[in-house]
Parts: sequence; C-alpha cells; structure tokens
Amino acid sequence: MKRFAYLWWAFAIAILSLGAYVKAYAQTPGWTAPSTQGSVAINISTAVTTKLITGITSRWVYITSFNVIAGGTGNIQLVYGTGSLCATGQTALTGTYNLTAQAGLVLGSGIAPVLVVPTGNDVCAITSAAVQMSGSIAYAQP
Repeated sequence: MKRFAYLWWAFAIAILSLGAYVKAYAQTPGWTAPSTQGSVAINISTAVTTKLITGITSRWVYITSFNVIAGGTGNIQLVYGTGSLCATGQTALTGTYNLTAQAGLVLGSGIAPVLVVPTGNDVCAITSAAVQMSGSIAYAQP
C-alpha cells in the first residue's frame, strides 16, 4: 500500500510540475495575436473609394473581422495604401466581392487577425456602383 501511495504522490507531483511549466511557457514574451481594439462602420452608397482605417507609422493593422451587406447589385473590395484614399502603393487586401441585393459576407470573429496590413498604410474600400453597402470592420493596431 505504501508503494501505491508513493507512486500516486510521485505522479501527482509530476502532473503539477508539468502544469507549472505550461503556465510559465504560455506567459513568455513574444507575439500574441491581437484581439479587437476598435471598429469602424461601413456606410457607402456611391461608386467611390472610401478610407476606413487610418494607418499609423510603425504599427500594423490587424483586421479581426469584416462584414458587409449590399442593398443592390455591386462590388466591394478592400485595399491598402498611403496618400489620398490609398492611391499611393495601392495593394489589394481582398478580392472583389460581387454582391447582389441583400447578399453579404462575414470574415473573422474579432478574436484573431483575418487580414494584415503593413505598417503605415491606410485601409480603404472600393465600391463599383451607387448601391448601399453597410457593415463594419473590427481591427487592432498594437
């Protein structure tokens, strides 16, 4: 019986030690996926390029969720760049989403990044028609 008790305690100590190691490892400094820090509404009703998020020098933009619904047939695309309405160095962040009336899309849940924008770049939406596009973008700029 003493051997069983000894083995049980040895096993319990080993399990507790492993738990302490896992906890210490999980708390080590390093990159952590940012969760949502802010959000912006999407409210576009013309064929236009609209700045949604203003970039900050030396900070990446992590888009953690994006949703949009169309009031009619039209396209929407997210891009990033600098200058007036992301015109300088404009780069596609998503493909062009072809939406019909009352159709929409959702990316991400706000917990972790789904789209990543390099430092100092703004995020813009390009729409193709005079159709209401409504939604929001949640993001972090840690």
